Amino acid sequence: MSSSARAFLADLAKARETQYDSISGVRRGDSDGEVSLLYSNDSLEEPLEIKILSMDVTSYPDDSCFMVFTSSETCDTKVLSLLELISSSTRGSTLHEVIQTVSDQLTASFDDTLESGFGSSASPDQDTPDYEFYDSFEISDDEAFPQVEKSRADEELQRLCKDLKTAKEAGVTVGIFPNTADRPLEVISLSIRISKLGITSETMHAWDIKVTDYIVLLMRLPNGYPSIATLLHSSRTHPVVQFRFGRCSSAKPSIESVRLAFQYSPAATKNSDNPDSTLPAFSSVCMSNSIDMLFNKSFVSLLRFRRAYGHTWDEAQATMHEYIGRIQSEIATENNMGLTGASHEIPISTHAPSSLQHDFALDDEASISFPLVAMQFALRRFCKCTEYCIVCHLKLQTDFVPLKPYVCAKDLCLYQYLALGLGPNIEHEVISSPYVVDLLISFFYTGETQRSIREFPCGLALRAPVIQQSAPHLQIETCIQFQQFRILLVRNEPMGTNIRKRMRNGDWFAMLTNKAGSIEKHTCYVSETLDDGLYKYETTNSIIWPKNRAEISISELIFSTAVPSKKDFWQSGFIFPYEHDVDNLDADQRAIALTELLDNLPSVLQMRSYLLDEPGRMLSSWKRINPSALSLMRWIVASNTSYIVQDGPVPSKDLAAHSSNENPRSAAMRKATSNLIRPLENGWMQFRFAQGSPEKEYAFLKTLQEMKSKNQSTAKPPSLFVWHGSPISNWHSIIRAGLDFQQTRHGRSYGHGVYFSKHMEVSKAYSTRLDFCAKAPFRHCWMGSELRISLALSICEIVNRPEEFVASHPHFVVDKEEWIQCRYLLIQIDPTENALKNPLFAPSGPECTGYIQQDPEHCIMREYSMDPLQIPLSALSIARQQEALGLTLGNTALGSITAVTNKIDDESCDSDSGDHPDILVDDILKLYRAHESRKRQRSTSPEPSSCGLASSPSPWKSTKWSEIGKKNTRSTQNMTVSLGSLDYKTIPQLPPPSWATSSPMALQTLTRELKHIHTIQSQNHAASLGWSVDTLAIDNLFQWIVQFHSFDSGLPLAMDMKSRGLRSIVLEVRFGSNFPMSPPFVRIIRPRFLPFLEGGGGHVTAGGAICSEMLTNSGWSPAMSMEMVFLQIRLGLCDTERPARLDTRQRTADYGIAEAVAAYIRAAVNHGWDVPEDLENIHAGWLMPPAS
Repeated sequence: MSSSARAFLADLAKARETQYDSISGVRRGDSDGEVSLLYSNDSLEEPLEIKILSMDVTSYPDDSCFMVFTSSETCDTKVLSLLELISSSTRGSTLHEVIQTVSDQLTASFDDTLESGFGSSASPDQDTPDYEFYDSFEISDDEAFPQVEKSRADEELQRLCKDLKTAKEAGVTVGIFPNTADRPLEVISLSIRISKLGITSETMHAWDIKVTDYIVLLMRLPNGYPSIATLLHSSRTHPVVQFRFGRCSSAKPSIESVRLAFQYSPAATKNSDNPDSTLPAFSSVCMSNSIDMLFNKSFVSLLRFRRAYGHTWDEAQATMHEYIGRIQSEIATENNMGLTGASHEIPISTHAPSSLQHDFALDDEASISFPLVAMQFALRRFCKCTEYCIVCHLKLQTDFVPLKPYVCAKDLCLYQYLALGLGPNIEHEVISSPYVVDLLISFFYTGETQRSIREFPCGLALRAPVIQQSAPHLQIETCIQFQQFRILLVRNEPMGTNIRKRMRNGDWFAMLTNKAGSIEKHTCYVSETLDDGLYKYETTNSIIWPKNRAEISISELIFSTAVPSKKDFWQSGFIFPYEHDVDNLDADQRAIALTELLDNLPSVLQMRSYLLDEPGRMLSSWKRINPSALSLMRWIVASNTSYIVQDGPVPSKDLAAHSSNENPRSAAMRKATSNLIRPLENGWMQFRFAQGSPEKEYAFLKTLQEMKSKNQSTAKPPSLFVWHGSPISNWHSIIRAGLDFQQTRHGRSYGHGVYFSKHMEVSKAYSTRLDFCAKAPFRHCWMGSELRISLALSICEIVNRPEEFVASHPHFVVDKEEWIQCRYLLIQIDPTENALKNPLFAPSGPECTGYIQQDPEHCIMREYSMDPLQIPLSALSIARQQEALGLTLGNTALGSITAVTNKIDDESCDSDSGDHPDILVDDILKLYRAHESRKRQRSTSPEPSSCGLASSPSPWKSTKWSEIGKKNTRSTQNMTVSLGSLDYKTIPQLPPPSWATSSPMALQTLTRELKHIHTIQSQNHAASLGWSVDTLAIDNLFQWIVQFHSFDSGLPLAMDMKSRGLRSIVLEVRFGSNFPMSPPFVRIIRPRFLPFLEGGGGHVTAGGAICSEMLTNSGWSPAMSMEMVFLQIRLGLCDTERPARLDTRQRTADYGIAEAVAAYIRAAVNHGWDVPEDLENIHAGWLMPPAS
């Protein structure tokens, strides 16, 4: 470790002990050089997690700089801009100075800028609704049943009705989703058919949308419909309106998909009688994440800037990034405050309907429609998404517009794009283009084995093993049959570390064992930590290293010192943890590490099946995938700026040549493969560069345009199509940076430049064939590949100027890189059986409309033939296709490839189904009045007694909750477990703890959590939740009793409960003084479970405590809700891999608190988890009530 790195770690240790204003939880992050901390402020609903990342720890602190950012999705835009500003001024600063700056600047920003906002012109007496979630520790009846005043409800609904009518008159289809009588209106949908936007078929295919789809903007109104004045003058940091952007096959999506989009559970359950439940689903598009982030963080602020200073949307975006640290008057002076003289821009695009060409954002306050303004802005960013950075949302400074959205060149944007998953959605790519993903991974893999990769993934904190005798490793004994191991000895352990203690659930490692004279390497991860120092593991793949491999000498040397195991079925082995940062390895070690990570991945078809089995899944949820391998795969896909599509199916050996019209394929397959090059020999799989890397594509098209302007009289085609062959190891770099001649691999007999040929067999000779060997440990092909590529050729388009080439015979030698652009990749493969069964998943684009006219003197030839190949028009952009069709087929063919708007019948566009605001408002008012009637009936009912609660109110008491619980008994008495059915006399009832009155944060958080638990229970059946908290019995906020019930009857736990006549599992939750900064303590009271060593499971310790990293300082997050805690505990109890079982020997004895705490500490130590500091107070420091 360098001295700079040691200095950084030393400063981090000091920072953890230093007291900063508003800063807590300073800790080391997940990546090297990363620090995580929490910032708290009264203006924030919850602490804000902030990341500080050193760009170069090796130069700390003299020449190092930091990136300061947050991963919060609800953080205010001004805070994000302030963090970016801080990042730009950190060079040469120490970690302490950066943390202090973050504390000072954020606090000053909240005190001055954010509180003043833009509402200084508003009267202080203005009636602005308060949207705080709660205002005190006690919860009133009105808070328990959220509602608005009738007059306010009428006013809001009438205003909403007017605004939605305005949107409908502008051509936008409106949908309204009532939720409950308490909140009769919560979500609005605004949609328009894509065919009305004038988007080309080429673009629609790149964005994976259909001409018949609708673009949908969802607006959720959790606090009612605010006026435009409220929106623009509000200084709240949390959103008053929430947005989701996507698509649907109908004008109005189903209510279930809308709820899923916002991830909330309303009181209304799925009802087959509800017409909205039968509608198509709302789903995301490739730019949804970016537009959602822009809307939820910045839209209201952007609208505020526009209306205050007369900006365009782009000007408002740029101004907002400059706002930090400046007072409003300065900006007003610079921008000539007011609407007069406003800049003009096209609101959406020139192809949008005329009814949407008016800039509705600048209408006067009395007539402005907020939903229509939001929809207009959403359509603008959708149609122009390729013109803006998908991370910072600023306009890209380029003259070339790519087919797919991309990121700007700023370091922070690039880092978030590649490292934080803000680039292409890897799950979407795997589902829609699995073989393109296979192709990209295979090219990277082979390139790394041949040391041909020019750019490497840096800063991703990729962890891999280093299998060397001098590297830290563990000597173990393992039982392969039962997938268990025990650590015997730690070798080469660095000072100050403890590898043994660091082994925990989920940790990955490479395990070497000696089998019949050969060394077997297993890739595994720890699945469970058992008692007595045993670890259970899962193996993802295994390979045998034959003894004739030179790379095995290291492992043989290691095994020469191994001590044979004396136990039956056990053998000696060695473990090499995934703990080495790939960035710090040399070239050879890095190549082995990166290929090792990729070999851990399942195949793309296996990943695709996993995702489709349960829609909405993420690959990160699959334990089978190593997190570093997933990050590497995401980088490989995201760093490819070319847009590659699969034109042809996976070729089978009995398939005739593509040119054969008598091929017995279906009409659908013929249509899907109409863009194949013809005639081409069998065995080639075709991929097409729908667009090369944006910079290279722009340079090439600019050159063509310049050539055309200089030679307008010539009739010859502007470009040639030629072959280029190169080893597979080069293609990873070629598809990213284009062809160049930086390296010499096959000589340069005809001069310096890139070599091309008209003849396929010539270029094929320059490609290196790879043979796939299933048993080779260091293969050249990716182990998980479904294609198993052996050879790759490219068809390139070059400028038709042979007289200016370096050489034109017998090869074309071109020394101007801007004259070259790859158009096709043709690969020879040895496909798996699974790939042969799934040859093609979707057409690569619109059906072929013709072929490109080639220069007769320089036609591209098929292999060993003088017959020219026919290149489909799809190799060109839409604009160039139109030009080519005009030259070859006449103007009659132009209509077939222009914007597909003409394909949609105007009558179908006018028949978009939606909701009429007048009718729905009437229905909503009826629901509201019915709710008012029920409320009046409740108010006339006699109040129940306090059931023994203390008469004097205390901050830790929840008297109101007791009343609510009684009122709610009727609604839950028919549940699987009725509230109030548990005999609390048999459960230890604790008095308020000594710290109750001195822990305001804990009190505030627990009040909010208890209110949320009540809301969830009132809106969902107990059986669907699987847990119940009886609020009637809670008179101490720091102790909750929870019942888990309604288990699947097929679970062994449910069978055991049935045999013993039990209806629930009773748990106790205790909260310490540091909550929510420290986790709660959760234990089972009754019944007793079968211990783990005797076959039990369910993540229950021998003393009844819940064994979960989530409930320790190592895995706890202050942002975690108790609802999520209950869900995770229930998932553990329902685990089928190691099912929970009841102990049939002890039917009545409850678990004690002392044995639970002891078992919890024992489990945490075995796993290497940090025990909360306030655990001792939760156990021994809690005063028990005096004996009566």
